[in-house]
Amino acid sequence: MTFIHLDSRCLFTVLICTSFCYVLSSNPEIKVNPPQDFEIVDPGYLGYLCLQWKPPLFLDNFKECTVEYELKYRNFGSKIWKTIITTNLYYKDGFDLNKGVEAKIHTLLPQQCTNESTVRSLWSEATYWTPPQGNVETKIQDMDCVYYNWLYLFCSWKPGMDVPLDTNYNLFYWYDGLDHPMQCDDYMTINGQNTGCSFPSLKSPDYKDFYICVNGSSRSTAIRPSYFIFQLQNIVKPLPPDYVSLTLKDSNEVILKWSVPAGPIPAACFIYEVLVTEDDTTRVSTTIENEMCITRKSNKSNQVCFLVKSKVNIYCSETGIWSEWSEEQCWRGDIWKETLIYFMVPFGFVSLLGLLITLLILFKQRAVLNTPCRRPALPDQLGPLPGLVQGSRAAPCVCAVTGCPVELPCAQSKARHQGSVAGTLHSWLQNQSLPPGNFSSHQPHHHAACSDRLCPLPGSVQGGRVAPRVCTVTDVVFSSPAPSPKPGAKVT
Repeated sequence: MTFIHLDSRCLFTVLICTSFCYVLSSNPEIKVNPPQDFEIVDPGYLGYLCLQWKPPLFLDNFKECTVEYELKYRNFGSKIWKTIITTNLYYKDGFDLNKGVEAKIHTLLPQQCTNESTVRSLWSEATYWTPPQGNVETKIQDMDCVYYNWLYLFCSWKPGMDVPLDTNYNLFYWYDGLDHPMQCDDYMTINGQNTGCSFPSLKSPDYKDFYICVNGSSRSTAIRPSYFIFQLQNIVKPLPPDYVSLTLKDSNEVILKWSVPAGPIPAACFIYEVLVTEDDTTRVSTTIENEMCITRKSNKSNQVCFLVKSKVNIYCSETGIWSEWSEEQCWRGDIWKETLIYFMVPFGFVSLLGLLITLLILFKQRAVLNTPCRRPALPDQLGPLPGLVQGSRAAPCVCAVTGCPVELPCAQSKARHQGSVAGTLHSWLQNQSLPPGNFSSHQPHHHAACSDRLCPLPGSVQGGRVAPRVCTVTDVVFSSPAPSPKPGAKVT
């Protein structure tokens, strides 16, 4: 037992010596110093800071080695350190200047320089913060920026709490590509205070940090400035889809289609959300296509409606803002009834209007036909007319004008005159007292024609009776049957 105990002690001693010798052979003299003059510099770009340093001392022994630096930084209050390994002597990034900034750095010697393991120096630390100015309550509130349709940027805010009435705010912005910070040129004001800014056309601001500072001024108190950092592609709000259509594929499926929102956003950058309402049931679906096939839950559903909105998807931005909803489109089971109503209403109105016009025309025609005629004085009241049988009663001529008999004396000659029926009747009525003589000389100038075949000369006897005399004035026919001569009368 004594021998075994001594052997165990010897083995333990050998292990300790071996470990100690290994440590001595690992070249513990290799050391490296931390970087020199590590500091955080503000170039005045509203939160875009530069962390810079100088190489550590005594690097002459490592001229053939590539020295690296491990940098860690964060805003005060953050639990996460951002880590960067670089061979440069500076690094730039954006920070929230509403809070302080802290950073630390050390030197790294890689394994190629030590033939063992990586050698690290001690940490070198630095901090930065903007000098506090004014109370926290004087800062603006509810800052909101939207990049509408990837075309123009608009930001709005509310004034701080309990700020003096003469307080006003100014907005400054900067992004990589501008030489210096720019001030807003187009403010939105309420009660004399700037509460919003509409930005001009921005040149290539996408996929870059966009820095904004809103500070204020007042005669009575200091106003604390506010700082913001945006990635503009992450705050894009596109237009809603347009030309939304709905087609019933069969009794169970409805095809929804819509157009890609107008603007510079590529079609591949959209994601859509579709809100489907079937009777009283609502469900939401998402798709990257601009069409969708919806299966109806029941064939007995009377109505299926849907809305669509769009947003920039994760392939083009980290986040995004949903657009407004499109106009609602619905399918209804009794749509044919509505279509019939929409068709019958205008058709019935037009039919009723046509019926009223027809009745009005018929009423006017009936009124004209029922108008009584005024008979002029008989020829025997006017005195004897030349060419008629003397000593006997002159037979009146009958003029047929639209069914209205008017007694007129017939013309003796076959003279042709130019004129109209209305003019003939009017002239005759004005010259009812005709002087003796040739009747034809007092006729008005109208188109008249007497035919020997139809109207024999006055005094001619045919078959023992005086032939009727017919005189045609354009389309007006004057006719009067001559009376039979009395027995023994002389006919001339």
